[in-house]
Amino acid sequence: MSHFFVGLVCVAVVFMPPIGYSLRLSGWLLFLLWALMGVGVVLWVRFKSVKRSVGVGVLLRWARRFFILITVVAVHFLGADEVAKALGFPLGQLLLVVFATLLYCLIVLVGARREAALLGRRPRMRREFLAAARGFLTPTLPLFCIWVLLAALAAVPSLGETVWTYRSLLYPGLATVAVGFAIVMPYLALLAIPSVRLRGELERHLIGIANRVGVTLKAIYVMRTGANSVPNAFIAGLFGRMRFVFVSEGLLRCPLDELEAIFAHELGHARLHHPTLFLVYGLGFLGTVVWLVAGLRDIGPVFEKATGVSAALWGAVTALGLVAAFLSGFGWISRRFEQTADAYAASLVSPQTYDTSLMRIWLAAGGMRKLFSHWRHFPLPHRIETVASLKSNPQTFSRIVRANTFAILLLLGITLLGLVLYFSVAIEDARLPGWEDAARRVEFANLSGREEEAKRRLLEALRKWPDSPRLLRLLEQLEERDDAPVGNR
Repeated sequence: MSHFFVGLVCVAVVFMPPIGYSLRLSGWLLFLLWALMGVGVVLWVRFKSVKRSVGVGVLLRWARRFFILITVVAVHFLGADEVAKALGFPLGQLLLVVFATLLYCLIVLVGARREAALLGRRPRMRREFLAAARGFLTPTLPLFCIWVLLAALAAVPSLGETVWTYRSLLYPGLATVAVGFAIVMPYLALLAIPSVRLRGELERHLIGIANRVGVTLKAIYVMRTGANSVPNAFIAGLFGRMRFVFVSEGLLRCPLDELEAIFAHELGHARLHHPTLFLVYGLGFLGTVVWLVAGLRDIGPVFEKATGVSAALWGAVTALGLVAAFLSGFGWISRRFEQTADAYAASLVSPQTYDTSLMRIWLAAGGMRKLFSHWRHFPLPHRIETVASLKSNPQTFSRIVRANTFAILLLLGITLLGLVLYFSVAIEDARLPGWEDAARRVEFANLSGREEEAKRRLLEALRKWPDSPRLLRLLEQLEERDDAPVGNR
């Protein structure tokens, strides 16, 4: 899933429309800088003294993280948005995506070649390239859905004007994309990850275990990670007939009881409704996003006037802060959910068996602590110690349950806060004064390039509300741009 996640982050950054605070460097200079940084990562991965194949995976993880940083810097803080502006939307963004994809594939190919050399086999570069490109580009599909939404708003002026005027209407569109993405996530994973369906007695046996604990699965897929890969698995999907479990080829080489133990961990996620809870968390956070968008349209210009910093930059900094808060909360809750899934698996197959399976993963990873220590999981040694203590210390299970309960309460609290903020915007829209409604429609017409219509609407509004401070401020702004209606200068 690392390809999928990195692709989602990178493409989300690349596809972000220009927001007007670049340093206006030469586009070609920017591309050169970006390419050189990417080549530096490639060389670092290629010539680093790696002695074991699992070490290549660690280096590639850091390379992907560095690639995210490169993309963020290139697209926003060093002016790649100027290139996108010159080429026009969406051609500029598409060019950046193609360039980023090729650079990403180059990084993955060099890592794959080094890994193949360590394993003494011939690398299949064409397959690796196609797999990397699929893993990077598949997450663009939800963003294309957002493009369709934006295109509909642009193609139907009355629809775009309505959403601009009543900003709470933005939420249903975003929520629809989020829910749709969550529903089709298993099929996107199939597109992004080279895999083959597990057939035969083993699949029937594992699905039988799932059925006994009340978890419905449609299929189990084997990721083409190589027979010597680290044993691993993950579950994707919200609903029984649209829920898949993916297992690595390395996991299939484990003893059956240990394979069942890792499989039980994934069943724990489904049985405890973790994917659904995270969807609820995301929908609540979208409410905060809509509230923030509505607020920044009003207070952004005020901040710009008071500080001299552009409203677009204020918005970008706020958006980055919001993303950081979302990921921090997601990671904190996810670690508790992972620990609960560990406890579920230990109770299903016995703590000793599950502890042995985790230890096998640890040994397969060469005892590399950092390989399994990141924002969504506790370090693997910590997980092993916790599972081992389930056998000797009954209080461990109670502690895990309390932590899981607190994580759910925090998740629901964040969700509730986001929905309250969203409904405050919806209530404000429902009580929108006539002069504010008219002002927003004038703003939309002006931003859409329909200056004459904006002038006409502002004239009509001023006749109806001649003393409205909001309309008078809008008049001053149009006067500064020499766009004020004749007769009101």
